[in-house]
Amino acid sequence: MYRVVAILFTLSVLVSCQSHKTSIISGKVIHERWSYQREQLSLKRPVTLTEIQRWRDGGSLGFTLTDRNRKILTFCVDYRIGSKTKGSMFIGATHATHDGAQKVHIGSQTEKALLLLLKSWVDDNFTEAKQSELLGRNTVNGLTRMEFDAWTILRFLKNRFRMK
Repeated sequence: MYRVVAILFTLSVLVSCQSHKTSIISGKVIHERWSYQREQLSLKRPVTLTEIQRWRDGGSLGFTLTDRNRKILTFCVDYRIGSKTKGSMFIGATHATHDGAQKVHIGSQTEKALLLLLKSWVDDNFTEAKQSELLGRNTVNGLTRMEFDAWTILRFLKNRFRMK
């Protein structure tokens, strides 16, 4: 079933790139979800990190962001032990196995937008000097909750982008 949904999603994206109208009924449902995703990704800054969940399944991360208009976006990164989608991002849920979670293709515009939203939260709340200090830490002892969240995000982004 998941593969069918994934194939339909891919097909709908390809069809929507050629035309905003699609004649495939099942593809239309997927196209509407894609439009919903794009709408959700257009959060207005400043963005607040409402919640970050650190799962004990190998290190999966779940994020809830809220913008200045109270629009909410949930997404996650799958780091489950033994997962076939390890490192993939999912939009619509704070864990890859939760209802509504839709896989985001690596390197897609959606993935880039999610990563930029995380970075914008860090940039809005911490100076570059503080970000460097947090990235250089080997321990989280003594960090405030907000600093710990930023440390988690910065390490994730560093690994994702292979930053130095």
